[in-house]
Amino acid sequence: MIGFLAIGAVIYTGAFLYVRFVYFKKPAVEAANQAASRSGFSAKAATPASASRAPCIFISYRRSDSADVTGRIDDRLVQRFGRETTFKDVNSIPLGIDFRQHIDSVIGQCDVLLAVIGDDWLDITNDDGQRRLDDPNDYVRYEIESALQRDILVVPLLVEGTPMPVAEDLPATLKNLAFRNALSIRPDPDFHVDMDRLIEELIGGKGERGKG
Repeated sequence: MIGFLAIGAVIYTGAFLYVRFVYFKKPAVEAANQAASRSGFSAKAATPASASRAPCIFISYRRSDSADVTGRIDDRLVQRFGRETTFKDVNSIPLGIDFRQHIDSVIGQCDVLLAVIGDDWLDITNDDGQRRLDDPNDYVRYEIESALQRDILVVPLLVEGTPMPVAEDLPATLKNLAFRNALSIRPDPDFHVDMDRLIEELIGGKGERGKG
């Protein structure tokens, strides 16, 4: 018979110390595992999702397009997963370092890239009148390219009622983004409902099934 001893009580009276030992026939975990094995389910596998490793998340966005709502999205994700697993800005690139290598290094450590897409995301231009997405050195373009090339989960987050961009409107290296299932993040009063859905998907490691 399998069992173990445990200290049930310790009583001190004057010069004598009494220790009571209690004998258990089987540890509770072992008994649970044996019962679970009969049903084909492992007790160890019943670990809650919150106890598993948090996903590492990279948020790609344009400040001139969606800074405010991206800040709210970031706040919810940090509240749930922690700052150490959520990356929003790459302003800490050391001097003299190739920004492409730095972005590659950070995204290479992530499980998912969230591409926040607002009204101006697709057509915003630089000072020369060139559409930013057509510039190979555009930060946002490079971030998404890096994730797509690594086959990292990329989830478009559509904000401000923005529709999903079509492949014909994207550079060749970003066309696959148009076929990634997206989620709309609506303003209040629906913001937290949509964020709850996103967080549930991130915990489960599943992509969205519809385009918002």
